[in-house]
Amino acid sequence: MTKRLSARWNDGDIKQLLLIMGFANLARPSPDSLNELLQDCQQSKNVRKQQDDISDTRTGPPPAADSPQFVSAPSTGFRQPGLFSGIPTAIQLLIVTVVILVIAFSVYRMSVSHMENSMLEDVSSYVESGHDISLLRADGNPPLHMAARKGYMKVADYLLQHGADINAKDPVGWTALHHAVYANDVDMVRLLMDNGAERHHQAGMGSVTPGWIASQEGYDDIVLELNRARW
Repeated sequence: MTKRLSARWNDGDIKQLLLIMGFANLARPSPDSLNELLQDCQQSKNVRKQQDDISDTRTGPPPAADSPQFVSAPSTGFRQPGLFSGIPTAIQLLIVTVVILVIAFSVYRMSVSHMENSMLEDVSSYVESGHDISLLRADGNPPLHMAARKGYMKVADYLLQHGADINAKDPVGWTALHHAVYANDVDMVRLLMDNGAERHHQAGMGSVTPGWIASQEGYDDIVLELNRARW
């Protein structure tokens, strides 16, 4: 009985119960049984204290009331949303492809601009040195042909302003207008036509004209530009 009581009640409760039992003549505890009961109570308290100490060691001391508590967010196993979060894979690939093409085109334009400026410097140096522009050749071709073929508007305009022969022929009989039409360069065709290029000039054994090239290649804008001279 005393062991069952000591497991549930503390010392004061047991003493009070024994005192009530003594007054009611329900039990007359001997000093030995009372001492045994108190010892069991003390032993139970020591066991509970050891268990509490072990629990505190595992969980750590409780934070102070005035100290800030930092609670880290639980890991969900998912990455943080990125730039393409929620976008289908096909759309992502399309975006990346467009960005690459834009960058490549920008690099190409910078390269073309650099080459055009380099050619303009060479041509202007040749002219400023007092040489005849009509005698200038690049790989057997007049420089105006090269400018028309590559779309170098600044070079072509400079050459025309300094007396270049607009209807000069290359080794196969093509004029600068033939090259501009073949390159499908509407702006260059317009520049040459405004400066008197002959649109009916025939080249080679097939009597190829700029208009024939444009129609065969399906360059409708070039055809319209060539026919503009009739109006």
